[in-house]
Amino acid sequence: MYRRRSRPTLRVLIEDLTSGWNGGGPKRLIDRGALHDLLPLSELSHPLIVKAIEAFGDDPQQDSPEGRIASASLYPSWEIKVAQWRGAVWRDESTSVHWLVAGGLAKGGHQDHEDFYKVVDRAHRSGAARAWLPTDQDVRLLKIETASAIDLGWQLDIQRMAYDALRGIATGGECEFDVPHPVPARIKPAERTLAHVTVVVESVREDDVSWDEVVVEIAPTGRWMTDPLTQQATLRLLVSLHAPEQDWDVGDGIFSAKVDPGRLQGRCDELAALVERGELAEPVPGASAHLAHRGHLAEKTINGGAVRALCGVFFVPRQDHASLPACPACAGALGQLPE
Repeated sequence: MYRRRSRPTLRVLIEDLTSGWNGGGPKRLIDRGALHDLLPLSELSHPLIVKAIEAFGDDPQQDSPEGRIASASLYPSWEIKVAQWRGAVWRDESTSVHWLVAGGLAKGGHQDHEDFYKVVDRAHRSGAARAWLPTDQDVRLLKIETASAIDLGWQLDIQRMAYDALRGIATGGECEFDVPHPVPARIKPAERTLAHVTVVVESVREDDVSWDEVVVEIAPTGRWMTDPLTQQATLRLLVSLHAPEQDWDVGDGIFSAKVDPGRLQGRCDELAALVERGELAEPVPGASAHLAHRGHLAEKTINGGAVRALCGVFFVPRQDHASLPACPACAGALGQLPE
């Protein structure tokens, strides 16, 4: 489940890597204790961390440490070198994760009291090196980072599915596909599909008006009918196909949006670039303040879900409505409701 590549412990970040950073941003966050803002730790811009990843990455066939550190008697550690920096990497046999557990500078031909090799030797002889191993907090951050990486990869897969569907029907047609669970190996085979998706594009060309309509039907399966994952997948699909949030209308699990002729083909080109770069499409927030049931609005604002406005627009309530002009269609619908 976890990536095997090297990552630093918090102790290393706070106590050992006090200099040498490429830019002052990470060091300021470390000094402030803003640890979550540092994630992912394996990608921090210190030369020793970069070297640790080069020595122990995702492919064990590419491992390239300098060798074992002879004085690391309490637990086996491998040495890494970059310029004057030296590091010790320990492998957690239970997870296969490699941890940068010590770092420092080589000084004075190993005679200096603060020389990295002297520090390692003293720590292992005294037993202090036991405190260098990952703590519960290190493991918690690893779990958060792993979950975030899984979620990002899953959303990128959904975006790619949307792209594959749209590029075949941008000028008209129908396409179907299934959205999988983000961690299918941990789910029963019969429950690994979150939803079946049908995307239809229809072109309307009349004398006085022309548009393309994209219709998305999302049919959740089994236990995923009301699961937040299905809602997240729905939002990712809609944003991928057409980014403006408030352009989508919704009814009974069917979403539709009308766009200018040719806009979907342009969206294909945008998605192609995003897929190639491994980046997620950003939603385009609405330009109007819509009216919705207060209970629905409060719930969706908290959990990040979407709600249907009185005018029929499907949107995610994450903007400050007071700063937006009122939707006239919502106001008209409200005026038609009984007192």
